[in-house]
Amino acid sequence: MSRSPASGWGIEGVRPLVYHSEMHDLRDELAGLVADVTATLEAMRLQGTIVLPVGDRIGASRSPEPEPPSPAAYSRGGADPGPARRFEPPRPEPRAAPIPPSRAEPRPVPAPTIAAPLPEPRPSPPLGSAPELVVRTVTTAPTPAPAPAPGEGAMFGGGFGAAPTGGGLLGAWGAKLAGPEDRLAKVVAELGPTCPACGEVTVTGVGGVRNGLVLLRTPCTAAEAVVLGNMLVRVVGVEPDDVWTAAPRACATCADAVKRQVEAIKPRVVLVLGEAAAAALGLSIGVWGSFGTIAAVATFHPAEMAADANRKRPAFAVLQEVAGRR
Repeated sequence: MSRSPASGWGIEGVRPLVYHSEMHDLRDELAGLVADVTATLEAMRLQGTIVLPVGDRIGASRSPEPEPPSPAAYSRGGADPGPARRFEPPRPEPRAAPIPPSRAEPRPVPAPTIAAPLPEPRPSPPLGSAPELVVRTVTTAPTPAPAPAPGEGAMFGGGFGAAPTGGGLLGAWGAKLAGPEDRLAKVVAELGPTCPACGEVTVTGVGGVRNGLVLLRTPCTAAEAVVLGNMLVRVVGVEPDDVWTAAPRACATCADAVKRQVEAIKPRVVLVLGEAAAAALGLSIGVWGSFGTIAAVATFHPAEMAADANRKRPAFAVLQEVAGRR
């Protein structure tokens, strides 16, 4: 092919044909793009994402809106399609106004109670203006009670109608209700400071009087007192200071004084230590007897047990019996 000077190609008309084919391709591509955009917008309109009038669809080629059917079509038995419905997006539901939180009504605070003011004290009258008071004491002699008739106030033949005789407010009844300390103090006061027979100091004891035990013994040395205290604590179960202890003499008057004091204490058991003390009170070693009206028993003295070890066993046996009786 040879290119002509006018067209630049050897054959006339070849270049215009190529140009027209390229234009057709561009038009087809543009039409495809318009169709794609139109389909996308239509889908968005149907989904409610965008709202477009039905007659304002974007596109190069718009399809005319369908005409309403003629009345003749309905007369041939066709159903009335009704007016065309347009798609409308759902309207948002109105929201209810928020309900404010309920608050409890405050309770009324009662008014404070104000006490009534106290009346003002009246001023006392000045001295000399008040009348003088005269106090008179009238002494009257007590009226003696009438003497009871014979047999009056007696119960079961008499004996309870008359008041007991004796000193104090309760008389003899008070003496029976008194404790051992009071009874012992009364007896010691009646005995006096010295014995009328031998002239020695009256024998009195020391220690507690409420343990049910009285100890009569001859005097002990310091070492013997320790041994005796251990025996009382371990075997009898009592402290030495809690036991009323006295040292009787061979004098009969002194022995009687000790007996009166023991009867005032009223223990359950009288324990006598030593052969000499037992003989003075009429008792034998290891044999139960009585000291006045109270049970008594004698055993060996700590000095006698120290001199003869064979006396310890019978002495401990007697102490065990005393522990069971007191």
